Amino acid sequence: MIPLPPLAEQKRIVAKVDELMALCDRLELRQQERETLHAALARATLARFAEAPTLANQTLLFHSSFSIPPSDLRKYILTLAVQGQLVLQDPNDEPAETSSNIDSLFDLPSNRRWRALGSLGLCRTGRTPATNEPQNYGERFPFIGPGQITPSGSFTAPEKATTSRGLENSTDAIASDILMVCIGGSIGKAAICVQPMGFNQQINSVRLKSALPE
Repeated sequence: MIPLPPLAEQKRIVAKVDELMALCDRLELRQQERETLHAALARATLARFAEAPTLANQTLLFHSSFSIPPSDLRKYILTLAVQGQLVLQDPNDEPAETSSNIDSLFDLPSNRRWRALGSLGLCRTGRTPATNEPQNYGERFPFIGPGQITPSGSFTAPEKATTSRGLENSTDAIASDILMVCIGGSIGKAAICVQPMGFNQQINSVRLKSALPE
């Protein structure tokens, strides 16, 4: 058994459905136009922030009319930091180096210099000791992953610790080594090591040949 309306009512139902479907089509088109506009606004806002990372332009990044993916914003911030545009330059700062023989990838502030990272120190990739060997893990040395390096450049409490043998089977870091996340969503986070520790393959380290300002 089905409820069967009169033919005239059926026609009115079809006409109403057609009317509402046409409305849905118009709404879908408007939504697509709105998403296109929001994407263009987000790109324009990021470009404006990149040209002038002022407080006013920073506020625009969080405008209620559109949203910027955190991953895109993170890329822009790291780019600005590398290019020397994130903070005001002090002309009284001493030059980082007196000379450079590396082709410039982009313009730098006058007191910055290009140097190959390998020329500054020893670069290494982390390694995880075999987890099926209990003698690798204990309570002596912290063993960290990307989650233990904060965006502000400090360390949180490690989830694991390794023994002397485990540290030999890992990659060791000592005080003043620079550790930086090299894989994953938090790539670019960095911190200066303050004690001996091990770190996994998602982190790279640089051990400088000579002392540089922190």
